[in-house]
Amino acid sequence: MATNKEVKELDWLLYCNILYHLQEGYYGTALTICDEELCRANNSHQLILFRSIAMIKYGQYVEVVRLLHQFHHDTIIGFAASVILRTAHALLKNPDREEISELDQIINEAYINANDDARYNAATAYMLLDNNDKAHSIIESTNSSNIQFIVLKAWIELNRGKDINIAQKLFKKGIAAEYPNAYIGMIRLLERRRNLTELRQILQILMKKAPTFLPGYIEYCKVYLMCYDWEHCMEQIQRALLLQVLITNIKC
Repeated sequence: MATNKEVKELDWLLYCNILYHLQEGYYGTALTICDEELCRANNSHQLILFRSIAMIKYGQYVEVVRLLHQFHHDTIIGFAASVILRTAHALLKNPDREEISELDQIINEAYINANDDARYNAATAYMLLDNNDKAHSIIESTNSSNIQFIVLKAWIELNRGKDINIAQKLFKKGIAAEYPNAYIGMIRLLERRRNLTELRQILQILMKKAPTFLPGYIEYCKVYLMCYDWEHCMEQIQRALLLQVLITNIKC
């Protein structure tokens, strides 16, 4: 897989921050971040994809159709845009069957002809739309050394729950590359195993490597809550709030 240019435009911290909020169901925050970045003239198509997914979760299907209609033939995000568009059309009160049929044709052709960048974006879209089997079918035969692709595969394996050991191996590769979303994936895996000791170790490494990555603070709060450690939980919440103020001031 070639380096995903749309992801690189955002940089890993921003990309993984939005991805985290979408994965965790914090759609309002994800939408706010996307809107703020788009207002700053960040024209990354990846932002548009993320924004459209958040809008679908809010039931704004007509708005998604308007937003993505011009992108479904794009080489890099067209596959993903078609997947999201198809979902939005199917959820409308009066679905346009002809449009859905056309999108199905585009998606089927993309399954065969899409490059790795397009597959990455489409698989991410399917995963965030809670269709991990479709996401898996898009990338299962793709052999990529791209770290984002590797971590995406890990998430899909974890979500499908069929081989967590494979997911753990892939997340470790992402952590070795210091990719923020890989740490979050490993945290989810360790949560399932109730391994709080190793979970804290992973969080400590993440916050040392990426001290401005807000999801790390959120996850630390969750760990303290799991341990009924109210005092440290409140301290962590205060740090998170201070970080948000700092980031806002820097952007302004």
